[in-house]
Amino acid sequence: PGGVVPSARLMTAPRRMKAADFVEGSLVVCAVREVTMDGITVNMPFNNLGFIPLEQAIEPALARAAEGKEPLPPLPDLYKPGQLVTAVVLSLREKKLPTGKS
Repeated sequence: PGGVVPSARLMTAPRRMKAADFVEGSLVVCAVREVTMDGITVNMPFNNLGFIPLEQAIEPALARAAEGKEPLPPLPDLYKPGQLVTAVVLSLREKKLPTGKS
């Protein structure tokens, strides 16, 4: 008879994602954190960091430049800190941060 069937499972608070929870090929929405001449550092969901190398970051602008429609602008002119971008996870590395303990 259609309708909502109650679940036997109780709802729990979502757990924090870790770098290991991402899989290669995942599409994620990121915020640009820093733009350098080498590429873009992005904030990924749940305080994870990612890096988009220069070659991949300029692909859309490179196609337009190749068509002769416009010159290739520098990376800092293409992306600004805080700008939202979509990215595909190509590889995974978990970096341990220093804990401050001796």
